Amino acid sequence: MGYFLQSDPYVLDCLQQPDSPHPMLNCPNLRALSVHDMNRIASFETHEVLSVTLKPLRMLTKLDVTGCDLEVEKMDLSLLQNLTSLNLTNVYLRNLSEAFIQLAQLQNLHQLILCWGEKQVFYDKPGKAMEYLMPRLPHLKYLDISGTNLCGFRAEDDHTSPAIPGLEGRMLDFLGLFRCPWDACKRKNLPAKAVTGHADMQQLMLAIDTYTYDSKFICNAYAYMEAGFDTESVLQSVLASMKKHPLKTSVQMFGCKVLHSIMKGPWKHNLNRHYQCQIIYIILQSWCCQ
Repeated sequence: MGYFLQSDPYVLDCLQQPDSPHPMLNCPNLRALSVHDMNRIASFETHEVLSVTLKPLRMLTKLDVTGCDLEVEKMDLSLLQNLTSLNLTNVYLRNLSEAFIQLAQLQNLHQLILCWGEKQVFYDKPGKAMEYLMPRLPHLKYLDISGTNLCGFRAEDDHTSPAIPGLEGRMLDFLGLFRCPWDACKRKNLPAKAVTGHADMQQLMLAIDTYTYDSKFICNAYAYMEAGFDTESVLQSVLASMKKHPLKTSVQMFGCKVLHSIMKGPWKHNLNRHYQCQIIYIILQSWCCQ
């Protein structure tokens, strides 16, 4: 899509005339749109391009702008009232409070992804921003803030403050807290049925299942496994994840590295025939599928 936009004179004409009756995408019934890693086009910023693109798409329910360099606070999201899923993975919110004012207009959101896999991101006054946004998204069931400080700071001996700002009295289906600072995933009474993090093997396995698209997430998940759990549990979990995701290169690549370190390490003498057969099978399957 990036090459098409850069080279199409009709697209540039639409950008120069944002009120033109001829939309950039003449797809009024489009339900899902995915635009990844897009930067500015000619003299136009990414948020300007997306605003013109999204203007006629009133029926859109899913929007994925992973990795795009855009200023969410400068976009008008009020027209996307049918949107139920918004993915802002690796999108830096330059002005968090203003960006959250825009997001608060999407009151039908069921899924909101604000996670970072490339690095940990720290925003100013994240707790206050979350306390503003969360009550304004009453239908939200899936929230991913992994790799950010949107979890808010809470002292270990603080048992009165909410586990996550803005989610008092709520129970989500999913909450992403993988690689959040201050060990947020280890807090008591987290407001979700399923949580990604590094507190236990269940959280790590869910992280691997959730972030199969991002090699950095997978690498960190396996690193947490090796550092914090006994070798047999790590071996079982790695074999299970590699078997479940045979076509995911990141899962297979880092899984093989962990298996290699186990087979060369002191635990190699505990590898019975059952484990040896499983490892050989999984590695052969990995080679065949890649």
